[in-house]
Amino acid sequence: MSATDPDTWWTAQQCADYIDVKLRTWHAYVNRPTATNPAPKPIKKIGSTPVWDSDEVIAWNGLRTGGPIN
Repeated sequence: MSATDPDTWWTAQQCADYIDVKLRTWHAYVNRPTATNPAPKPIKKIGSTPVWDSDEVIAWNGLRTGGPIN
């Protein structure tokens, strides 16, 4: 799977659900990334909805402080 495969794209809510945080917490991670562990950036927008590559989110969750949850 890759960033070019729409089946691997997640919305902010799907990202938040995967790492078991509230949606606003996910947005905080994305909007205020830490220098040592920046959250993945959206890969594109579909209309006005940003989407993330699920593989990047999964990898980031495995490396983040306090993670992984899943």
